[in-house]
Amino acid sequence: MQKKVGEDYLLTLTGGEEHVGAVAVGLFDEKNQRASSSVITMPGHREEYLALDGARQVSRVTKNTSVFVVGIHQDDISLKK
Repeated sequence: MQKKVGEDYLLTLTGGEEHVGAVAVGLFDEKNQRASSSVITMPGHREEYLALDGARQVSRVTKNTSVFVVGIHQDDISLKK
């Protein structure tokens, strides 16, 4: 889901059993023309890299603030060979 909040963006990425596993904020620095992001991860969750990278990329492209919420859960997931 994507929602515009003024000039900023709120995005969610979920799969399986929906929940909040990690939340990241992306910022764009006009002076240096660079994007950065910070993340908060819920204990026991592993979505931090998806949230962190997603928020940074959205802010880099839009040159605005973004909030990226990620929660993906799938029981018994494994690699298929």
